[in-house]
Amino acid sequence: MVRECLDGLGDTDDPPSFFDPACGTAVFLRAALAALKEVWPDHSAQSLAQTRLYGTDIDPWVLDAAAFVLLADCLIDSVDSHIAPLPFWHRLRLNLACIDALRLDPPRRDRALNSVSESSVFNSLAAGRLPTPDESALFNDRVSLSQLFTFLPDAPLVVIGNPPYTDLGDRDDYATLSTLFASLGGKAKPTSEVYPLFVEQMVRLVPDAPAVGALVLPLSLACNVGGQFARTRALVEKTDGTWRFAFFDREPHALFGEDVKTRNTILLWHRDKEDGQAAIESGPLRKWRGDNRAEMFTTIRFTPVANAIRSGIPKIDGAFQAHAVEVLAKRWDRFEHACANIYRIPLTQALKSDQHTVFVGATAYNFLNVFLKPPSGILDTASALSEHPLHAMDFPTNEDATAAFALLSSHLAYWWWHVMGDGFHVTGRFLASLPFGVNALSDPSRAALAVCGEKLWSLINTAPIISVNRGRTSLAFSPNGFDGVRQESDQILVGLAGLESVFVEELQRFTAHTIKAALRTVNNT
Repeated sequence: MVRECLDGLGDTDDPPSFFDPACGTAVFLRAALAALKEVWPDHSAQSLAQTRLYGTDIDPWVLDAAAFVLLADCLIDSVDSHIAPLPFWHRLRLNLACIDALRLDPPRRDRALNSVSESSVFNSLAAGRLPTPDESALFNDRVSLSQLFTFLPDAPLVVIGNPPYTDLGDRDDYATLSTLFASLGGKAKPTSEVYPLFVEQMVRLVPDAPAVGALVLPLSLACNVGGQFARTRALVEKTDGTWRFAFFDREPHALFGEDVKTRNTILLWHRDKEDGQAAIESGPLRKWRGDNRAEMFTTIRFTPVANAIRSGIPKIDGAFQAHAVEVLAKRWDRFEHACANIYRIPLTQALKSDQHTVFVGATAYNFLNVFLKPPSGILDTASALSEHPLHAMDFPTNEDATAAFALLSSHLAYWWWHVMGDGFHVTGRFLASLPFGVNALSDPSRAALAVCGEKLWSLINTAPIISVNRGRTSLAFSPNGFDGVRQESDQILVGLAGLESVFVEELQRFTAHTIKAALRTVNNT
């Protein structure tokens, strides 16, 4: 992320300043120091750390630790060794302020308020006179970035970090926050998410071009349909610059490691003086293994997105997928137009259903769990069945239901779920908005899809996946391994959408690539 930020700035004579608004123990600032030292080798680590690295956090103890982390890296590069470690730790600590980053405002133009010079502070530290700054006054007041850090240079500013994934909670500045942050929709409340406000802060604190920022955020930035997230994406759409989004699944391995299983977005933003509008670029939802982590980061690429993103950021890879998303998003026909009802029922009721109903599991990973009425006797009736509700969809005839089963089991439906969802939850909203409905379930498409559905169901209904979790039995049917039948469905759907037939091959490639991401077995012999 640091290197992407430096690349976004392009060639600059002076090193930029890095600011992490929720810096913790200086993970990002440490990475910034290493990168700055590499790009500007004529600057010592000590000079770069004291003039180019800044951070805030609400916890003073982690700020103390952050200063120690940076001090250790500076001592390794001991070109400037005329100041003892303890005074230099205090100097670094002056660049780390204990303040709620949501109370920060952009730097002020009036540099006269920087009444204390760098040299005077440095001389005092060298003489053993240690500062005792009182940060308590800052914690509950709004303050400009230049007022907070009086040594902040007039150089490009990079905002980078990993903001907290939590809600606002109880605080006394709801009115001010409601005015300042568009994502709150004019109404801050305890349950409002914090991290979208950090996206806004990234833009607010670097108002001039060139401007650069990078944040690692939850995947919900891309796919949560709540108002705060939609407004955040709308803000992105109208903010000049290039916005790039890289997405990471939580399995087999997660971005933060096995102890913190989250799905994440890395947001990268840069704005040049010539930029007059927002350009959006996206990537796929990456499933990866720990043993190819370094390779993964060197091969990340981005695809331009032509669609509006207020309703969600599509997770796409390459021009084929980008074009398909653009075409499918314009279709008026939706799956909810073709089925009588979409509702939730437990597995016990699904076993008693008729032949006019299609079921879809509420979660998925390597396949969408789509099935018709299960064969009788497939489950032990004495077993305690899963109480997690399934999605159920009723259709007028058996042929309609079988055609819908083929549609939902297609590679295209699986790909669209990845593009628009979070790679785990299968929501009723997703099913209802699938861009195939009446035209797909009308002759002659319905008859052709029904033939595909009959073939596929006859192949998979004898191989159920029965699993037991906490004493509850669940049921699934996987279409994987039956690519020929699924491709027939894909060809029908691709033809209906007016997409090129070669996209069928792209869909199969996508599915094969996605489901092969699995943990490798280590041979210890």
